[in-house]
This record gives sequence, C-alpha cells and structure tokens, in this order.
Amino acid sequence: MILPLRSPAGGERAAAGNTGHREGRPYAAESDRLSNTDKRRERNDGLKESDIERALCRAVQARGGMAMKVVSPGLSGVPDRIVLMPGGHAAFVELKAPGGHLRPLQEKRKRQLEALEFLVYCINDPEQIGGMLDAVCAT
Repeated sequence: MILPLRSPAGGERAAAGNTGHREGRPYAAESDRLSNTDKRRERNDGLKESDIERALCRAVQARGGMAMKVVSPGLSGVPDRIVLMPGGHAAFVELKAPGGHLRPLQEKRKRQLEALEFLVYCINDPEQIGGMLDAVCAT
C-alpha cells in the first residue's frame, strides 16, 4: 500500500520508493523512463533522419549529382530533397528516421508528383540509397 506523504512545500509524494510519476506505478525497466524518440534511437542504433539525409547528399555528390533541399512555403507535405543526376535524371526524395513512414499528406503529395510522372522515393534506411540512385540513373 502506498501512503501519501506531505512534502515541506505542502504537496504530496509517494512513500513507496522508486515509483512512476503517474498513478504511483513502479518503473518496470529503465526503458520506461525514455521518451519515444529515445526509444526509436535505441532500436535503430541511434540513426536519425539527419544522418540518413547526410548519407544521401554524400552519395549523390559522389556520383556527380546534386541533392537540393526543397522549401515550399504555402504547400505542406512536399518531399525533403530533389535529386538531380547527370544526364537529366531527377527524383524527389522524402527522408525518414529508421522505421519511419509517410504521413497521409505526404502520401497525397507523392501521388500528385507521380501523376505528373516524377519519381518519388521514401528513404528510411541508408542501405536504400544506392539502389534508389541506381534506379534514378537508369530512367
């Protein structure tokens, strides 16, 4: 049984040692104290979206292309980068943290761009970059 104790400031705190801050539940494990973002990083070896974006830019430059950041005020959901490769090959690329997926609005923008016959990719693993660049250069 957990009995409330009065703190010097007049608030209450649990008397049962190491408990969660809500409902007096004890922590099951250290991972319970981590935020959702920290848990995702732990599962994915600490990779973040910015790490994948950096890897994409380096791979594109190594092949003689450009990976330009797309900024579209007034139109949400557009892909993060447009990749321009030698020979006039182009594709839009949305980057996500490992395990990430497109939001519904991003899915809609992807369909709109594909209807205009543009290539659109979602990259959430650095291992996907080489294959995506091969596909872009092959079109």
